[in-house]
Amino acid sequence: MKMIVDSIGNFDFNVLVAGFNDSSHVLTQVELISLIVLGVLGIGICLTGWKFVRVWAVIFGFVSGTVGGAAAAYFAGSRTARTPAIRTGSAM
Repeated sequence: MKMIVDSIGNFDFNVLVAGFNDSSHVLTQVELISLIVLGVLGIGICLTGWKFVRVWAVIFGFVSGTVGGAAAAYFAGSRTARTPAIRTGSAM
């Protein structure tokens, strides 16, 4: 416990502030996209409130089902983008 108190007492705020000016780490594309997606989701949840959790669950379910279905079709050997709905639409 004494070591924790000593480390808090010896904390140098200037070292922390100097770390903010260090530009040695630039965000990668994946990190930047992740931050943007999380920011948009956070703002969306903030603006709509927690009562819309069901709406977010439906959106997440739709997107994950679409991605899962596309992946399953791709790995099953369906390399084309034709679906019955597209075929019937083109036949009209």
